[in-house]
Amino acid sequence: MTHEEIEKRIELHRETYALVIWLASEAMKRPELLSPEDVRHLRTHEGALAWLGQRRASIPPHLLPKTPPTREWARMFSSFFSASFVVEQLFWDGRVLETDVKTRSAVKPSSRKKELSVLRTQALRVLMRDRGLKLSADEAQRCARSEKIRKDLDLWHEW
Repeated sequence: MTHEEIEKRIELHRETYALVIWLASEAMKRPELLSPEDVRHLRTHEGALAWLGQRRASIPPHLLPKTPPTREWARMFSSFFSASFVVEQLFWDGRVLETDVKTRSAVKPSSRKKELSVLRTQALRVLMRDRGLKLSADEAQRCARSEKIRKDLDLWHEW
């Protein structure tokens, strides 16, 4: 790789990264900026090009590609969403209420999974206690893992 090619790649990285950081910041203020479909599209270079075409008017001009976006630009941009960042969204009644773009290293799936499991188990035990029924901790954990009631427990706990 020549010195010129390296410089070009570094500049491309800087441009696309600046757009990702702007998008993350804006999505926190305007959660609807990234629809679930947008999030899926941003993970592929074809989808990233389509997203840019649709959202171009809402992006500050200094963050747009200096030349028409190339496949190389799209690959670099989409790589942030497929490898480096995770988009977490909170939905209610079909609307995006909250959007957070985080680095993958900031997301700890095992601890989050464990936390959800504990919350579901607690929700189930409270529901059973309120109805005068007893349920051991082991039984509650086993039941809370059931796909049939998991969503109901999540909704109850949020409520």
